Amino acid sequence: MGSDPTPQVTQYVLSAEDLKVLLSGFVEASKGAAAAPSTTDAMTALLKQVESLTQTAQRSIRYENPHYEDVSVFTIDPQCELCKTGGLHFLPDDPIGKKAHPRPVMRYDFEFCYGIVRPEWLTIPEIQLVNQFTGDKTARNGTWTATISRQGTKQKLIIDVPYRGLDTRHDLPSLPAILVELIYGESVADPSQAVALIQALQKKVDELEARLASSASA
Repeated sequence: MGSDPTPQVTQYVLSAEDLKVLLSGFVEASKGAAAAPSTTDAMTALLKQVESLTQTAQRSIRYENPHYEDVSVFTIDPQCELCKTGGLHFLPDDPIGKKAHPRPVMRYDFEFCYGIVRPEWLTIPEIQLVNQFTGDKTARNGTWTATISRQGTKQKLIIDVPYRGLDTRHDLPSLPAILVELIYGESVADPSQAVALIQALQKKVDELEARLASSASA
């Protein structure tokens, strides 16, 4: 997601001489159809001059860091060991590694509360959560819904969480919290219940490891 190192000159102010050439062409054109070719000649000469000046301006501009790469929560994966250490990601046919984590492809067109959500607006963990949906889901006694609609080869994930107006929408849980609750259930999304669930799972893991150890020593 680094910026384009090529300078883009979008404006050019005409000099007095440029305007003189342009206006003379229009004056000649106003004299009749026979003089019309002079307009073309004048415009061609003017365009060539502007192009030359633009190229000169582009060559004169220097960037302090033309290979600058924007690194933010949108370009790193918190589970990636390279991202944690600030290492570089090397992709096939890419000799220059990038700090930005390769973004996963979002498998669905995503609509949240009647609005389209673009992949570039989401963090990598959010895209990974969206990709975990394999079927319709509900939460909060059916008031939260996740529906996968199919139109030809395209699939759209539609998440509807009732709200009234933008002010109320800001009071909703975060998008990752909503996605997690729809995928795994309210017990995982609720921190107090999640701690108890993690402790229960850890106890089962410890018991399984103890059984495996006793079996190996027998």
